[in-house]
Formats: sequence, C-alpha cells, structure tokens
Amino acid sequence: VIMVLGISLLVLFNQNTLSALSFSDFFIYSVILMMMIMIVWLLYFYRTIILELLYRITFLNRYILKILEMIKVLKKDGLRFKKTSFFLISFTLSLASLFCSYLFYIFILKGLNLNFSIWEVSVLSSTGLLVTILPIKGVGGFGTTEGAWTLGMLLLGYSVKTGVETGFIVHITALLSVFVLFIVGVGLRALLKSTR
Repeated sequence: VIMVLGISLLVLFNQNTLSALSFSDFFIYSVILMMMIMIVWLLYFYRTIILELLYRITFLNRYILKILEMIKVLKKDGLRFKKTSFFLISFTLSLASLFCSYLFYIFILKGLNLNFSIWEVSVLSSTGLLVTILPIKGVGGFGTTEGAWTLGMLLLGYSVKTGVETGFIVHITALLSVFVLFIVGVGLRALLKSTR
C-alpha cells in the first residue's frame, strides 16, 4: 500500500516525466524501491538492537520502554512472523497481487479504448485503497468505489463523466470476476469432495 501511494504521489507531482519512463528506467526505480523496502525490513528485523541504542539517549527513554514492551508482547503472540521466509513469501505475494490488479485495470481500460500507463493506474488504485478505510460503504461498494475512481480520474485530468463511466464499468467487471471465481471455487471444492 505504501508503495502504491508513493508511486501515485510521484505521478501526481510529475506526470510527464513518469509517463515517459522507459522500461530500463522503471527497472532501476523498482530496484531502488526494493532496496528501500529491504532497508525498512532490516530496521524492523533488528529493531531491538536499534531501540537499545536509542535508549541511551535520555529524553527518549520513556518512549523506548513503551515500544520495547509492545515488541515483547508481539514476540509472544507471533513467533511465526520471526521467520525470514514468512516475510519474503508475504512480500512476493503482495507484489504479485499488486501487479495482477494493475494488469486487471489496464486490460479493462484498454477494452474501453483508454490507454493508461502503469503510473496512472497506480493513482486510480491508490484512491480506491484510500476509500476502503472510510467507515461508509454501500451494498457491494457501489457509490464509494465509483467516487474514488472518479476522484483519481479527476486528479489525472479526465472529466467527471469519464471517471464515473469507467469507475462503474471497472467495478462491475471486478464484482463479476469475483463471482465467477467464487463459482469456480465452489465447483472445484465439490469436485474434490466427490473424488475422495
């Protein structure tokens, strides 16, 4: 989510440069982003050592003690999170999920004769993610999803009409794909149960 929001902010502030990126530039920026994520992961992994070093700074003592207590509670509750393989698998699956959702949006928009770059799709996806934290949601997400999509389209310079129309089409297509996958899953489960 942080990566999507970061890329979206870059797009908003510098659309012309980012939309003209070549694949090699995109690869370089992706590698830099991966390195930054790995640094954050290392900071998390060695957090107790870092916090103990920061504890030596006197005005931070009270805050560091609270953080250390929370870390001890988390260690007791989640030993599986300590495994490196868990983080790598989670990270890889998150990136794959993000990539697939971007491709989903790009294919739908290409079917509507709209050519969006991956950067523009990240803006649209980010506005959709931001709306999910709101406590208001209609049945099936109708209204809020289209509103978020339209907001993203407005940020990219498209009209409200285009935003509402594409938002509705993307939302209906997403709901239909989830329904189809549900039916396939139920059918496969029934098939597996009958073969046992």
